[in-house]
Amino acid sequence: MNIRTRIFIIVLSTLSIGIICSFIVAERDLTNRLETQILSELQKQGNLILTEASSDPDFFNKTLKIRTDNYSQATNSRITFINSLGEVIADSDLKDSGLAGLDNHFNRPEVIQASQEGIGWSRRFSETLQTDMLYFAIKADTCIYHNSEKQQDR
Repeated sequence: MNIRTRIFIIVLSTLSIGIICSFIVAERDLTNRLETQILSELQKQGNLILTEASSDPDFFNKTLKIRTDNYSQATNSRITFINSLGEVIADSDLKDSGLAGLDNHFNRPEVIQASQEGIGWSRRFSETLQTDMLYFAIKADTCIYHNSEKQQDR
């Protein structure tokens, strides 16, 4: 190999490595920004729903499942209401008959954080749905509003 070929290979390799590193950094930054935006939207949705719940004394009656399903359909996310003991009282992805078999949610990271700080979130694998999910929880007077959204494939 002559000197021109060696220089060309070195320059091409250096440029390739620089471009690859730039793409990696850009992807990470875009992912973080998207996650922040999703969390902001989940919080807005939760605040709207809890505002309605606090102004309607019959919110947690027999129509809670219907409301939960409607909210889920409108927001394209899974919505769960949890009582103060960590038991699921409504879930948009499950029938009421399936709630008894669910694990107690009180020990979940986002619920623990919401219990302590008012709001909480976590990114983790859902055993129920077998996919990565972003979870968000807001503590209210009588319940915890729990919302989740599928993570985009990376």
